[in-house]
Amino acid sequence: MVIQQHRLNRTRAIVIVLASLLLSACETMPNLDGLLNQPTGSVLSSQTIAEGLREALQVGSSRAVANLGTRDGFLASSFRIPLPDQLQQAKTVASRFGLGGMFTELEIKLNRAAEAAAPQAQRLFVDAIRQMTFTDVMAIYQGPQDAATQYFQRTTQQRLLTQMRPIIDRNLSQVGALTAFNDLANR
Repeated sequence: MVIQQHRLNRTRAIVIVLASLLLSACETMPNLDGLLNQPTGSVLSSQTIAEGLREALQVGSSRAVANLGTRDGFLASSFRIPLPDQLQQAKTVASRFGLGGMFTELEIKLNRAAEAAAPQAQRLFVDAIRQMTFTDVMAIYQGPQDAATQYFQRTTQQRLLTQMRPIIDRNLSQVGALTAFNDLANR
């Protein structure tokens, strides 16, 4: 039961991190300012504005996935997936007895699994971008700094959980994270 709960928490954490990577897509949004703030004589269509934002989000998400989907993409970035609090506390105790390395190994393997799964998530984000309405575009542009993240959370979270869970579980198994966790639990 503990392993199942840990898997669910781990999968949710990875999915949230994958959704958060789209924050980096927002760095391309200032380019949209030029489109929206045209001189009075030039009027851009709603479709042109929406396409500009869609392209900016696609470029940003592609960059983020390219960065995160490589070795140390998660581990050496601000998107690093730490051990859950309970395991972090156990690591502190275990380190006193020279067993902290097993926890470090598990954390590395969790991040390796996320790195392997990241490219699979891009398709879901691209689908969400293609389905954006003009209302969605303007809500992102005029909304709070995390408006794009809120949009993606609303439109992709359930599909990410459903579609990414088997990929993440398979990758966790391939990199040996489940074995490392079970070894740790046994000790």
